[in-house]
Amino acid sequence: MDASPKHWERDDSTKDDLLYDDDRPNKVRYAGSPPGARELSPWVDWRPDPEAPLLSVLVMARGGQTFSMAQDDWDRSNHEDIVGVLYDFSATYMLHVDLRPSNVIRAPSDTQECKVHKRVHEWNIIDFAWSTVDASGPKDEAKYALICKLQSAKWKTRYWYAAERRA
Repeated sequence: MDASPKHWERDDSTKDDLLYDDDRPNKVRYAGSPPGARELSPWVDWRPDPEAPLLSVLVMARGGQTFSMAQDDWDRSNHEDIVGVLYDFSATYMLHVDLRPSNVIRAPSDTQECKVHKRVHEWNIIDFAWSTVDASGPKDEAKYALICKLQSAKWKTRYWYAAERRA
């Protein structure tokens, strides 16, 4: 990836969403300074392509407390709610690869009712950086069942418990 200042000249000319230092492309960094987040981002080289449109949604909402093994794990309704949210993801063929307590947070008070479960979920799952989606082809019950199984396997594994101890 090209992180040189001349690369910035080829950057998106619309400049509709500035990043830090976008307004100072010729700013000289001190000797030996590492490239910043912008230069290392895989999106720095992205350009619009009418043949391959990209839809991106960034949801910024204030969530509640993260899932706590000491306070929340004992309540079976919490387990059922989180599994319900995971199955909602599975219905869109999305697999959340980094499921751990710090990525499960209390839903905000203005959360909308889930159309599938006909109730408001008490938990949200965040951090989709490592998630994968397989939306190719028509709806496939076997693929849905496999993703549900993989999603369930991520829930309450040794990784889940180990991540709680690190947090």
